[in-house]
Amino acid sequence: MKTATATAALLLTGNELLDASLLETNSLFLTEELNKLAIQVKIKVILPDNLDQIIFYINLLAKQVDLIILNGGMGLTADDYTNRAVAEVTKQKLRIHQMALAHLEKKLDRKVPEEDIFYKQAALPLNVVPFPNPVGLALGFRTHINEAILYALPGVPAEMKAIFRETLIQDIQKQIPSSVALPVFHLHSLGMGESKLQDIIYHAIPETTWQKEKIELGFRASIPITEIKITPTEEQAVTFAKQRHQEIKELLADYVFSETKSLPQTVLDLLKERKETISFAESCTGGRLVDSLIRLDGASSVVNAGLVTYTYEAKQRVLQVPEATLTQCGAVSKETILAMLQGAYKAVKSDYIIATSGLAGPGQGVEQAPVGTVWIGIAKQDKPIVVLSYLIKRDRVVFQNLVTNIALDVIRRYILDLPLAPNQYFFASLQEEYLFT
Repeated sequence: MKTATATAALLLTGNELLDASLLETNSLFLTEELNKLAIQVKIKVILPDNLDQIIFYINLLAKQVDLIILNGGMGLTADDYTNRAVAEVTKQKLRIHQMALAHLEKKLDRKVPEEDIFYKQAALPLNVVPFPNPVGLALGFRTHINEAILYALPGVPAEMKAIFRETLIQDIQKQIPSSVALPVFHLHSLGMGESKLQDIIYHAIPETTWQKEKIELGFRASIPITEIKITPTEEQAVTFAKQRHQEIKELLADYVFSETKSLPQTVLDLLKERKETISFAESCTGGRLVDSLIRLDGASSVVNAGLVTYTYEAKQRVLQVPEATLTQCGAVSKETILAMLQGAYKAVKSDYIIATSGLAGPGQGVEQAPVGTVWIGIAKQDKPIVVLSYLIKRDRVVFQNLVTNIALDVIRRYILDLPLAPNQYFFASLQEEYLFT
């Protein structure tokens, strides 16, 4: 073994994987499963169906990691090169493997002679250890490239997953018994991009400290949420990583909403802990807010209603927003949000009411509400109503995603009595409070 924590590389082959029309998901599954086995994926390579490139990368990766998973290229066509590439790298001949041939004949329910198109799939490199495929035709197998272990798996997701779950997990544990599972510490934050977060963290804890303590700082951004990952690279670094995790949590208290839970789950749990209910009066978010909660287990105990009132008529009929308010102030206005909150409370009487109204575009706005204007209001009977205004100039889908997440964070902050508009990159341009009447 090259490291205390075993390392892996994923080598995925197939021209289709380089096509923009196909979403590649095999590597996500493999990474998740390997992580459960305390194996860290360090490299992922996607290649076309090219024999020379596959051979080159097998040799290259075998020098860098403990384990390689070669995925794809085990089909019937002339450009399925996996078995041939492994044979050339290991300097072994391809031969008909009797287990593979018997498997084919059982699956096809007939004999497979040499001239049969399926016969090719029974040809495996000498000295490999084959693994049964409970779903498809091509067997997986294991071999060694110098000190590295190589597993070959079919590219069809159902076949790859079945072989991995039924055979490879146990085999990997036997091949790499000494791998040590090191914890990864997470923080989920909202309202600040990864470059700004990194600047703040490195200002408080210099990069040289991370290097000295053998800890890696990483980020995964999905606007507007950024996950912060603190990863020890050896057992002795776990204590340092745990300490840095707590320091960063305190440093970024205005932005961190959980360690591992999603933002909707965080909001749902806060409401469940308090045995309180919430209802939604949505316009520009189109039901995304209530949907983010009701898809979670236990939502029925806290979610009372979701009212999507997109048009003037719906706002008047369902939420009793006065016609004069809509015509004089517009749907995207402080006055309309206040009326939506009051109307929703009278209609459903939940502990909390949140309302959204905005102009996503791409059409023209007006002077008092240019495209990108958003109003969010939140109310509770024993607390002041708070309304916030934002200007978010993004395309329609990003706009709706941002507003949904901002509104969820507003709920969280309102429940916890935290500042509702910290210095975020989508900061509120206006925050006002009103008495609940």
